[in-house]
Amino acid sequence: MASTSMTDRQGDRLRSVPYGADDGLGSLIPFDLERIWLRAIDLRYWLFGILLLGLLAGVVYTLTTPEKFRATARIEINRVDIGRAQIDGIGIQDEARDRQYYETQYLLLRSLFMAERVVDAENLAQNPEFIATYGQRSEEGAAGLLRGGITISPLQNSNLVDISFVSTSRQLTAQIANSWAEQFLQANYDKRFGDVAMARAQLEEQLEEMRERLEISEAALIEYANANEIVMLQSTTEGGGRTTLVSAELASLTSALASATVQRISAEAAMRSGVGLSEQAVSSNQQLAEIQAQLANLRTTLGERNPQVVALLAQMESLQRSADESLAGFESARAAEYQKAMLEEAELRQRFERAKSAYLNEQGEGVEYGILQREVDTNRELYDALLQSYRELGVAGTGSNNMTLIERARAPGGPFEPNLRFNLMIALGLAVAACALVVFILDLLDQTIRDPADIQRYFGLGTLGLIPTAEEEDVEKQVLNSHSDIAEAYAATRTGLLFSTPDGAPKSVMLTSTRPEEGKTLSSLALAASFGKIGKKVVLVDLDLRRMGLTSLLECTGVEGGMSAFLAGAIEQPTVVPFEDYEFDLIPSGPLAPNPAELLASTRVKGLIDQLRARYDQVIIDGPPILGLADAIELSGSVDAVAFVIKANSASRRNIQHALSRLRSSDPNLVGAIVTHLDRRNDAYGYGYGYGYGYGYGHSGKDG
Repeated sequence: MASTSMTDRQGDRLRSVPYGADDGLGSLIPFDLERIWLRAIDLRYWLFGILLLGLLAGVVYTLTTPEKFRATARIEINRVDIGRAQIDGIGIQDEARDRQYYETQYLLLRSLFMAERVVDAENLAQNPEFIATYGQRSEEGAAGLLRGGITISPLQNSNLVDISFVSTSRQLTAQIANSWAEQFLQANYDKRFGDVAMARAQLEEQLEEMRERLEISEAALIEYANANEIVMLQSTTEGGGRTTLVSAELASLTSALASATVQRISAEAAMRSGVGLSEQAVSSNQQLAEIQAQLANLRTTLGERNPQVVALLAQMESLQRSADESLAGFESARAAEYQKAMLEEAELRQRFERAKSAYLNEQGEGVEYGILQREVDTNRELYDALLQSYRELGVAGTGSNNMTLIERARAPGGPFEPNLRFNLMIALGLAVAACALVVFILDLLDQTIRDPADIQRYFGLGTLGLIPTAEEEDVEKQVLNSHSDIAEAYAATRTGLLFSTPDGAPKSVMLTSTRPEEGKTLSSLALAASFGKIGKKVVLVDLDLRRMGLTSLLECTGVEGGMSAFLAGAIEQPTVVPFEDYEFDLIPSGPLAPNPAELLASTRVKGLIDQLRARYDQVIIDGPPILGLADAIELSGSVDAVAFVIKANSASRRNIQHALSRLRSSDPNLVGAIVTHLDRRNDAYGYGYGYGYGYGYGHSGKDG
């Protein structure tokens, strides 16, 4: 049959994998992609619903999200050229410094420091538009909001940087973006020339303070001079003194008095000595002397009465009178000149004394005046020095900014969010991720057997047969119908048993499972019927004393002398019920026993099985499940082989592993596993039968 050959190939493939080994996929990824994909196909309607909900959420989000506007200002950041020579290694270092410099600027652009500058510059805490958009905020809160809305985007392969701000207010976006750019440029300028600017500011304050002090000291000096009538003709002299009106007048009077004294002394000396006759008197005296000389000569030669002598005498007398008159006038003039000199000297002396007295008075007042004057001079010198320093800083502190505002932000024409297409793409992506997560989590939580190959991979068991699911009402008909899927599947299982040992099928085979309702009872029935169809003499023994699955399924509950009575010693031999339709004999379980574990542990079980092996070609035993019970473990040592029944899509791998561990503790001949209840969920693994069966079976105790 096609089904038999397919199962045989699957069994060969599975038996080729050693126990505990992986098929290669698990070594690369922590989960089975094929299993995940099949799980997704199984959940396709739920996943489709998640996708629809995701798209609907994207539409709702778009409709309910407030409009957002974005404005962008663009600046240029140029590295400051320090003019270093490009020698070995310097170029690489400069490139690293450039990267560090630009990254630093980008971090500064995103910093809270910039947000606080913008808040302060724009007074956003009191801005009506800002308050209407974001509500009343403190400066710290406003700075945090700005920082959250700003985006710094360096343009690749350029020195340009875009500064974008996003807000629900159209006007605020451009205002804040521009202010952010301007404040950053100003902060950079302040950083580069901050020391000079600070020094200039300090000098400006000091200049203003010194100017006020100079004005105050000058006003105090002038007020003191006016109050004391001090007239300063010259503020300073070469000797470091000062010249006032009184001192100048005293100096002038001193000089004039000295001259008057000299003139008076000269006049007095001239008056007393007669020195200083006039030229006329001197000339008369000279003529008189000449005449006297001539007269003496003539008297000697001519005598007294000579006319010439008489004439000379007359002339001499005339000259004598004239000289006497001239001398008298000269003496009178000398006396008058002396008197005048005395008067002038006396007047000047009086004035000198008054000036000296005034000067002495001024000298006492000049001490305070000098103090005030020195204060004025000191303040003026300090003011001039500060002014000179300020002018020098003004020349040295000028420089250009290495950053420029290239393009100012403009008020956006429309919102850039919400974007329906973008939101739908995001929603779809999130929905796909959610679907993947759901599939992965459900598959991770689902430890059931989907791929029969997992039996070999996880438990080291070969697969004897793969049994599809069927309707409970049609089980008996399908078992009897050799062309049904159930019959063909169990025929393949029978073949698996035939090849499980070199000597053919074990004569006594017990079927067990992890828990009830995994198809163990039906498998026992179908295998017995399948062996009967090939001419084997088969006996089917119901040793599931707790459930009596076979007995109920074949409606033999009223038969007395079952296995429970035999094992309890009530009868010598159990009752054998022939079933001609199935071509096997049945030994029912008998009435429910209160102590099945003790009964199954008796030596009567092994003795009976040995008797049955001698009488029948094939002994099929429907054993109890393993978890929580010791019955199957006790029985496993009395049979030639044990077949383990696993329900697909239901039994947990952990429970199966635990059950097999308990079963293997008695060292049975575990020949393989029979996988039951395969349905559409297993089709994609290549184990479906494709006839549309999708119904459950084996419920209510009839399928143990």
